Amino acid sequence: MGTFVNPMDMRFGFTENDVLSFFTLLGAEGRSVYLFVESVMDVLYPLVYTGFSVLVLSFFYRSLLPENTLWRLMNVVLPLVVMISDFAENAGIILMLQGFPSAIAMHVGWTSIANECKWTAFVFLIGSVIVGGILWLIKGRRS
Repeated sequence: MGTFVNPMDMRFGFTENDVLSFFTLLGAEGRSVYLFVESVMDVLYPLVYTGFSVLVLSFFYRSLLPENTLWRLMNVVLPLVVMISDFAENAGIILMLQGFPSAIAMHVGWTSIANECKWTAFVFLIGSVIVGGILWLIKGRRS
């Protein structure tokens, strides 16, 4: 039975050794599959979750926050920060996979920072959805 190791984009930050170990564990065929997933599948996924997040946040907060305020703008900005960070992380992973093993050192730093930005913004996004949902439910019960 094989060992499961989280891919780079499912971790919170990583080092050059983490990437080298993971890519080596994948082997040539596994790296090829991972490259496909990062290049194709993980381009569509951020677009879908960003659109969904904007719609959900806008739905919850449209009646809770005044229009044309900074807080209302966060309905769009926060999901976009997650998406842009995710795309940057994907680009770094793709570059490291394409130039394995020599490209890892060149790209691991900024790729890990993009990863950490993605997960940090994602936590705030989920928190905003939960708070918005609770406030929407409370307001709906009062009406």
